[in-house]
Amino acid sequence: GGFGGCPSPLVADSDMDGLIDGIELVLMLDACDSDFDNDGLADGLEATHGTDPVIADSDGDGLLDGTEVDVAQGGGCPNPTVSDSDGDTLLDGVEVLAGTNPCNADTDGDGVPDHVDPTPTVPGVPGGWIENSLRHEADVVLGYGLALVNAPNNNAAAGRRTALSNQLTSAANKVATGNKQGASNELASLLQKLDGEPSPPDWMVESAEKERLADDIRLYIDLLGLM
Repeated sequence: GGFGGCPSPLVADSDMDGLIDGIELVLMLDACDSDFDNDGLADGLEATHGTDPVIADSDGDGLLDGTEVDVAQGGGCPNPTVSDSDGDTLLDGVEVLAGTNPCNADTDGDGVPDHVDPTPTVPGVPGGWIENSLRHEADVVLGYGLALVNAPNNNAAAGRRTALSNQLTSAANKVATGNKQGASNELASLLQKLDGEPSPPDWMVESAEKERLADDIRLYIDLLGLM
């Protein structure tokens, strides 16, 4: 009979997958099957990439380990051990099915992350999305603590907080009627109040809330320009 066949006592790595037969035995793999889980990634390479040689989709994101490694081409993304490679809360496999990029949290580059963008592959968003976002923003501002508002007393702070919220609602109303320029002007005026231009002081004290609101307003202005 000779020493032919598989596994062969004359060959350290019978299936030439990068793992010697003894290790495959310990790992309960098949010394005669170079890709035990049939994911397109040789068993030896699974160890290199930190994936599981008995699970075809190690990170459970809907993409085979071999597919992720092939697409990454050494670039590390998509990552076969991370289910959401770009951190946008969408699984890599879901992004591939949806036509978005699992390695870019904002596929169309319009400033709206894929997981909230109603048109993640087309720059810009529908007017209804901007309108609803502005109305939500107005509610958020009304919920701000008075300490976030720059004013001489609480009554003045409450008035300014209401004025900021009302201006966001006014911008939303203009979007609803198709008055993009009016909405943009309203938001630009609001941004000036936050940034203290043309004259200080700013209507809000320096805070994470102020920075987030200003960033959001800039985004809405940009998106109105894309409509």
